Parts: sequence; structure tokens; C-alpha cells
Amino acid sequence: GGNNSIWYGYFIDNKLIGLCTIYEYNNVIFLYNFGIKQHFRNKGYGRKFLSEIIDIYKKNNKVMYIFVEKTNTIATKFYRSFNFKNSIMFYPPLNQFGMIKRF
Repeated sequence: GGNNSIWYGYFIDNKLIGLCTIYEYNNVIFLYNFGIKQHFRNKGYGRKFLSEIIDIYKKNNKVMYIFVEKTNTIATKFYRSFNFKNSIMFYPPLNQFGMIKRF
């Protein structure tokens, strides 16, 4: 793949409430900046948004990779519920760890 990032937005009633960035390199889909605005959290929007992103990229035996803050247990549980597993495939930034989802 090229070196371009793709931004996705998640909208409710024409309001942008979620964002994420996808960077594709070889057969790895890097997921960055995934988030839902605080006021809209715990309503299932993040789960729906990530499900839609996964549906777009789950072909061709690719893997999805994310870096998570070590202290962010809520995000860790969220990604684990999508079958992301801890991974050391790529060296994480300081205070973060990697998680991978295989398709």
C-alpha cells in the first residue's frame, strides 16, 4: 500500500462524534486516534464504529494493529472484546503496548 492515511468519521444526526485514522502498510492495518466524544460514550457507538471499520478491512488475511496506553484499562477491555490480543510485533511508543487482531 501507499503511505497515505485515511480518516473516518462517525456521525449521529449529522454531528461528528467519532474519529479514527487508518494507515495501511503491507498487510497490516494500523488503527490510530480511535475515539468517541466523551458525551456519547457508553452508548454503543464505539462498538458500532469499530465494527464498521473492521468490516471494511477484514479481507485478504490482513491484520489490524493498535497501540494502547498502558493505563487505559477501559480501552484494553474494549479492544479485547473484539478479539485483539497483546502483541510485540511492532515496538510501541513509550507507555503503550501493542494489540493485534487477525482476520
